[in-house]
Amino acid sequence: VVISSVYSNLFTYNHGAALLVDVKRTKRVTVTIHIKDSKFINNEASKSGGSIFITGAESYKGTHKLERSCVHVAFESCTFVNNIGYEKGGSILLHHQVSSKFSDCYFVATSPESPSFSGLFISTHAMTTIINCSFITSTSYYAASTVQINQNECLAQKCKNSIATKNVCPSWHYLEMDVDSDGKETNIGTFKSFCKHCSDSLYSPYSNAEFNVFYGEHLFLITDEYGSLVGPDPCKPCPFGATCYGGI
Repeated sequence: VVISSVYSNLFTYNHGAALLVDVKRTKRVTVTIHIKDSKFINNEASKSGGSIFITGAESYKGTHKLERSCVHVAFESCTFVNNIGYEKGGSILLHHQVSSKFSDCYFVATSPESPSFSGLFISTHAMTTIINCSFITSTSYYAASTVQINQNECLAQKCKNSIATKNVCPSWHYLEMDVDSDGKETNIGTFKSFCKHCSDSLYSPYSNAEFNVFYGEHLFLITDEYGSLVGPDPCKPCPFGATCYGGI
């Protein structure tokens, strides 16, 4: 259990500058981690998980389920500011058999040095729940996703993930989604949200680019700050043939 702690300006040439948990070589062990009311600021990892890197063991080998160790992690009311992971997961990377729950957490990236921001990068075989979390970024690189989840292995286990987040993009941007599910349930195979800039011949109507994402059983939608639905490509043609540079 980690409560009311501050981790700042830490650096590692490996993964997870503030916290590294690796039980992938351990069999039949369950690890529970609870992190609450803590702050992770300006931490940097040369590899993945700028602040936190947690990995359980692989749960499948081919089509066979393995009895391996797993990790259950809960983040509650935590703040992550300008953390950098140069490979994946600017703030956090969760890998293999790790189930997770994030509630009331805040992720922000204002540093232009982190085009691979990816506030959360989750590549697991277990369920993910994200409730009432905010992601604020000043970048619009495709790689700078606010949340990225790769869970193709999880589909076989019918993991029913739940996501409810607020995303704040730079002005005149919009929130783009790459989502691939099994087509029947709202189980996530891959899920990626990132801020996108319209091309020069188009403009975004969102000067205050704040968006809400809801993903759960039989529900997937994006709304703007007023609760109106946002379509897959909201960019509009610039008036009078002008060049808009993203906004007007």
